[in-house]
Amino acid sequence: MNRRKFLQVAGLASSAVTLPAELLGAPPAKPVRQIETKTTPFLHPGILQTHSQLVVMKRMIEAGEEPVASAWKRFMEHPTASLDFNPKPVTHVFRGANGANRSGADEFATSGQAAHSHALQWHVSGDPKHAQKSIEILDAWSRTLWDFSGNDAKLLAGWTGAYFCEAAELLRAYPGWKQESQIQFRHMLTRVLVPLLAPFFPEANGNWDGAIVFTLLAIAIYLDDHALFNRATNHFLYGTTNAGILKYVWPSGQCEESTRDQGHVQLGLGHFSYAALVAWNQGVDLFAAGNNRLALGFEYTSKYMLGEDVPYFGVISPRARGRFSDFYEAVYQHYRFDKKMDLPYTSRAAEKARNGHAISAVWLFRGGSENGRLAPPPTPEPQGASAGAHDSDLHVQPAWHRVSPGEYLQTAIDQAADGDTIVIEPGIHTLPASVHLRSGITLVGYGRQSMLHLAPNGGEYCLVQGLPKLERLTLRNFLIEGAVSTDWPTDPNQPRRDRSTQMAPPRGGILLNGNAEGDIRTVVLDHLTVRNCVSNGIAISGATGVTISACDLTDNGGNNAPGHGLNHNLLLNHSSQCTVGDSRLVFSLGGCGVSVQNSSHVTVQRNELSRNCGHGAEFLNCTDVKLQECLLEANDGGSYRSETDGVRSQIKATSLVERLNGN
Repeated sequence: MNRRKFLQVAGLASSAVTLPAELLGAPPAKPVRQIETKTTPFLHPGILQTHSQLVVMKRMIEAGEEPVASAWKRFMEHPTASLDFNPKPVTHVFRGANGANRSGADEFATSGQAAHSHALQWHVSGDPKHAQKSIEILDAWSRTLWDFSGNDAKLLAGWTGAYFCEAAELLRAYPGWKQESQIQFRHMLTRVLVPLLAPFFPEANGNWDGAIVFTLLAIAIYLDDHALFNRATNHFLYGTTNAGILKYVWPSGQCEESTRDQGHVQLGLGHFSYAALVAWNQGVDLFAAGNNRLALGFEYTSKYMLGEDVPYFGVISPRARGRFSDFYEAVYQHYRFDKKMDLPYTSRAAEKARNGHAISAVWLFRGGSENGRLAPPPTPEPQGASAGAHDSDLHVQPAWHRVSPGEYLQTAIDQAADGDTIVIEPGIHTLPASVHLRSGITLVGYGRQSMLHLAPNGGEYCLVQGLPKLERLTLRNFLIEGAVSTDWPTDPNQPRRDRSTQMAPPRGGILLNGNAEGDIRTVVLDHLTVRNCVSNGIAISGATGVTISACDLTDNGGNNAPGHGLNHNLLLNHSSQCTVGDSRLVFSLGGCGVSVQNSSHVTVQRNELSRNCGHGAEFLNCTDVKLQECLLEANDGGSYRSETDGVRSQIKATSLVERLNGN
């Protein structure tokens, strides 16, 4: 496809919608190119399968070629494949949280599968009975359904709506579907499904909006609705909170739900891949977004699913590990045969799924030429990749003071002499009150094994300075847990939503507040993990000579007092000679990855500053600031900003990687 044709196909609706530079074949650049509204006709059929792919599917089934033949056999054994299938439509579909108290939900889902099945069978066999059965199902629901309700209403519709559309799309070539029935079906889409799904639901885990985008794209193609197609494509790229491909798949390949369970990860990756496939069939390459981020996510997850170790942030979940869902085929087919890219772990995972109960190879597998050398898989981004507390041997010296869980850390600090090192032993150290730090000491831990946790009524910040003047302080290799509970939640997104509200209890990580510039001197923060703080993760004011190295600050800075956008992962104020390097400052709930205010001679380098509610980085009333070699992506507020007295000002920004930032 030439560049002009691509721009025509990939255009987004409304003047506020843009596509990133890397999807336009150009190097990432700070200005985002404005694209004309898409006006070219849609390809039909063109949702999950095009005409040429239908031809390949039929040939492979008739020839008994694998893996399609075995998948077809399993497909035909399902009750939905029978001509005896009877739809059971209801007026009001209800599905509660996690499928509880559902009414009509299973019937809607199985009817979508059945309508798709019989439309495919008609294409393969030519038997009009299957076309009529598919039409019977579509007609039954479109003349009956009024609405969806319950906690999982959007999720259910996102999971299933695309298959109703795919069935209708495949029936375009069948002359026996009456015009009035087709209009009735279109009304079900425009009056029931679109109003339910078009607002999306980014507050939920990302698999929700992955499924919603998939179904909205399918609806848009069937309805020839360019604006809806562009809206869904834009959300795939720029969705806020947990939505959007770079929100779901991180630069390491780890996914937003990797700490939840691997079943939901596969669900999310699968629906993002289906959405990308549908867009690809219309000439829009969402697979390429974020330097093939979808491929990186599949490789990471497949590797873990296959029993190998992967690096991770948080607490990766073993639940559903080794249970391969039927979600690998689309991404494997695309990267292997369209992009000619080798995905070794995804290839093995796809084979595992095919040897189980997978059926999607029927409509997704098409194979292709194996000639030529395959490109290597995408590699993780290096910025901040090794940040955070590391579980390593400290080579503890006999002279060092050791504090075990249950012992009072404050006592050890108070009794330490100048130059002493205090070792935080493995375990959970519950602090009854904020610990007051003093000059000339080092606190060091055993990585994530050494956790400091402030008791719920112990104050706001876990660690604070004891006197206004503080110098020669080193904090290294331990974890500060800002959540009220130290138990890793079954669904980490739920407490995250609670912490995002203005009523969440104020809890912060480290607060070093001098009363004058230079009150705090020579501070080193190295390989710390500070997470889940409603207040700032780390806040330092009045400091000279601060080095923050390889720290992981995640999910800090909510909307509680002093208000939205004023708490951050990292806040530096009235400080100078500061360096923030090789760190990970991500997912601030209401603020920025790093906010530097009223400061000078500050260098922010080689960091990941991503997925923050505000900007990746902001510099307010600062001089001599350098932002270099950082990854800034998927920040809702934008990549970075610099202002002096409210007017935009320049900083030295070099060698940045900027992707899919809002505004």
